[in-house]
Amino acid sequence: MKEIALFAGVGMTTTATRRVFPDTHVVRFCEFDPVPAAGFSRIHGVSEELNLGDINSVDMRKLKRELEKEGNDDIDLITSSFPCQTFSAAGKQKGFDDEEKGNLFDRTADMVLALQPSVLVMENVRTILAPKYNAMARIRRRLKGYDCDYRVLAGHDYGIPQARYRWFCVCVRTAEFGQNAMDTFQWPSPIPLRTTVRDFVDERVQSKDRRVEKRLVPFMTDTSEHRQYTSSCGVIKLFDGIKQGKWTCGYTRSSIFSIDGVTPTLVTTNETMWHELGGKLTSLERWRLMGMSDADYDKLREVASDRQIDKIAGNGIVVDVFEALMRSLKLFWECHGDKRTKLKQKKKKMNKKKKKTKVIRSSRSRSRSRSRSRR
Repeated sequence: MKEIALFAGVGMTTTATRRVFPDTHVVRFCEFDPVPAAGFSRIHGVSEELNLGDINSVDMRKLKRELEKEGNDDIDLITSSFPCQTFSAAGKQKGFDDEEKGNLFDRTADMVLALQPSVLVMENVRTILAPKYNAMARIRRRLKGYDCDYRVLAGHDYGIPQARYRWFCVCVRTAEFGQNAMDTFQWPSPIPLRTTVRDFVDERVQSKDRRVEKRLVPFMTDTSEHRQYTSSCGVIKLFDGIKQGKWTCGYTRSSIFSIDGVTPTLVTTNETMWHELGGKLTSLERWRLMGMSDADYDKLREVASDRQIDKIAGNGIVVDVFEALMRSLKLFWECHGDKRTKLKQKKKKMNKKKKKTKVIRSSRSRSRSRSRSRR
């Protein structure tokens, strides 16, 4: 499995991919922020030289030539978690028209069309599906030669107690899999949730060592203000300062939750208060609630602070969700195995032929040069 990870962060998609395809080879990754980029290298054991950096500066033709020289031009998978701020309900909501970040899907499309991977998997917030963005029509229009389909998947449906809903779009190359191939793709089915936030708590941390939201401290001890707000996804909220008339804004900064339920979506700022803990989650606990391991946390800690890890977690994907998606992709690939193998073999033969032609032309050119010099 040869993979390129775009807008990779610390490589949570790569972690999930390697759980299903242990032989995954990271050909390149793209991460603009130096801290998560360094974390990616440490967690996945790859050189930082493989980082493409700013995707707006990538010369796609040059990259293709480099990969051909390396023998890595037969890319199986490109993943792209292009920035969500322009589509998020908490962001500017300019969508693809945002001058700074709205064009980053197009840069993904440029790379896909240049390198022709077998599969592209994209991830973003579910509000990308808002009618005003017309996202799927734009995506299908740009990615000619690919059949695309999407679903909204959530962490609490795949084993992690986090109500993190994300849009996932799978695009497969029709030359390999056929027209309308996504009609046969089996999206992962939800599984029963058997854990709560409590199962991810670091018992070594005492309440006095936890950060707190100052305005919520009085309501942590005064339980007379507590209610039992429940949700369909399993979040248990004990206090809501907005609904209870204390403040007018600040969703998670105004609420207190129970660790015996599911956590709301973890955002880049760690502001959620937990009654039983007497404060906020640690960066390690948030990391665990993204489906990442303590061992990888230790590697990231070499280059990142607690606040930086909070931000990385808030920008990430729930690994177990992507793992379930990769298992579906593996079954899909196995069903189309013979055709894919033949096409790959054909592509290798064509590449060898191209290289041989270049060598012959280069040899003839040198011969002509020597002949002219003798004259």
